[in-house]
Amino acid sequence: MNLAYHTGVLWGSMLAALLKTPIQLILLGIILYFHQQTINQQLLDSGLTCRFDGAETERAFAKTTISSHIPHLSIFSEREHSVGKFWRAQQLILPNGDRCLSNSFVITQTPSPLAPSSQAQVLPSWPVMPPTLDMAHVQEILQIRRLLQPGRKEADCVLAEILQIGPDVSVHGMPQLVSHNPKKYIAADPEVGQLHKMRMFIELILTQNVLCVVNVQHDCIRNKCPTKDTTVVRQEREDTILRQECVEHVGNPCNYVLNTAQMCSAKFLQCFRVSAPTFDTEKILMESVKREFEAQQKRVRVKAPNPTVALQVSSSASRPLPSVSEPSPGAHHSLPVPRQCDVTSHRSRPLRSSMVEITPHPAH
Repeated sequence: MNLAYHTGVLWGSMLAALLKTPIQLILLGIILYFHQQTINQQLLDSGLTCRFDGAETERAFAKTTISSHIPHLSIFSEREHSVGKFWRAQQLILPNGDRCLSNSFVITQTPSPLAPSSQAQVLPSWPVMPPTLDMAHVQEILQIRRLLQPGRKEADCVLAEILQIGPDVSVHGMPQLVSHNPKKYIAADPEVGQLHKMRMFIELILTQNVLCVVNVQHDCIRNKCPTKDTTVVRQEREDTILRQECVEHVGNPCNYVLNTAQMCSAKFLQCFRVSAPTFDTEKILMESVKREFEAQQKRVRVKAPNPTVALQVSSSASRPLPSVSEPSPGAHHSLPVPRQCDVTSHRSRPLRSSMVEITPHPAH
């Protein structure tokens, strides 16, 4: 804890100077981060790799989910298969510190079958094949109860369903996960050092080959899932004071989408990203040249004059002008007389007098 505190103070002072943020907030976040990393390392060092629910009861192997897919495991004896008591773990802490729950999606690493074993003679030209990464959906985490190890916290077996990348892509450009047909399961065993074929589509791998937990969401846009309630917003795997609408999943519940944009364990997600579409370079160049040629032809047609107007202008220019004769000295140049208007037609008519004519009487 002291190391985490001093490291947090050092980094907090540097970030506060760069970001101009109160150092108390930065110190709190950094100390909590290093404190959580210290707890994870202590859990791994002490062997506390899984946790159990207090209400969980013991069960026989025949009552577990693993027995329905793998009836017999080589890590358990015949007596343990028949009378052994098993506990179902609530969560499992992976080697990188991720907390894997009993419904989490993880990335598993399967050694290549072409890789040489420890007892085989290794030739200088032997091809070293990279391991195969698969997406898996954890179904069950089991531990057998042993009388000589009452406080043991290690998981004995993890059952997971192997998923494959589907042909469809979500609207966010992320791959969809679908199940194999028939379904393919793996059992992660910490004590087996090599790959064993149990039966068709059933494999047994090391628990250390479960690399990390990934973020897988339901494709709500394609299934048109409605909102029903509110829930707490989680950021960087921590609860915040923010709340958002809770979505009620409808349609196909197994229509999963892998979030390839997550920051945690991004190096393992690179091979699952949807590759960018490739285009034909020659076709692109030909289409570009064609569009440019059509644009130039259009500009030339706009600048050129109208051929009908040009023909009329040229014909009028070639027509001879009429000759103008000089007037003789004795002749009077008659100017055009403007047309006289008929003013009589517009003359106002005399109005009838409204006065009474008075005739004077003769004098007597």
